[in-house]
Amino acid sequence: MNYIEQLNAFYTMLDYNALSSNAIALYNYLLHIAYTLDCINEFSVANITIMSKLRLTIKELQNARNELINKKYINYKKGRNQNMAPKYQIINNCQNTYIKLGQPERQPKGYTDGQADGQAEGTTEGHIITILNLYFIYILNKGESNFQNISADDKKAIINIMKKLRLYIENTEVLEYMTENEQLELKLKYWSIKEIYFSPYRVFLNNLTCERFTFRFLKAKKYCGLDNLYKFLNYFIKCVQEDFYKNKKEKESEKDANIKQSS
Repeated sequence: MNYIEQLNAFYTMLDYNALSSNAIALYNYLLHIAYTLDCINEFSVANITIMSKLRLTIKELQNARNELINKKYINYKKGRNQNMAPKYQIINNCQNTYIKLGQPERQPKGYTDGQADGQAEGTTEGHIITILNLYFIYILNKGESNFQNISADDKKAIINIMKKLRLYIENTEVLEYMTENEQLELKLKYWSIKEIYFSPYRVFLNNLTCERFTFRFLKAKKYCGLDNLYKFLNYFIKCVQEDFYKNKKEKESEKDANIKQSS
């Protein structure tokens, strides 16, 4: 784990995944321990040690820890008994460490056939959430940033599509009033638009309406649920692509019928 990159990623994520001051202090201390131990897996640290270092009560520690767990900054395992210290693991938020959910290159592979080419064995839902978070931050960040070599022009085009679909959030304070599940669904929509944009179906995005996009999303959600995000993304993107194809065929048939009538 690169300490500086992880710390930079942490403070970038804070802009859109806010934490209390106690949670920030706890994260920094846990990251320091992980770095000192050169540990990328689990490590143990007693509650009393943390409370002493950070001047926290047990309640304050529990609240701060729950924040970090719920917002996907750390993993945590409670000790089996009073004599065993809890185990922690820092979730790596550096984008280069995690697998990609697609191939956002100039001529990407993506989900054309409903398959995630970037999928790797052993990938967990936590990995997916991390990638979704990083991409979400990248899209909403108006400053200089980078995500998987997406060009500035492509980012601008993707944002314009999101605005047309009434998905883009100009004022990020809105996120504070959204539930965790609502934010997850928004991130899935953001990612799906990007995947379609970097696919042969890009041209059809110009004709995609908010109603059709929402309908396909709800249909995929009803069919797959959100327990398996890979399955959901594959199915949803495939549904949208099939909708494009069906709409194209309907227009071609309508055009042929008009030609026959006119002749």
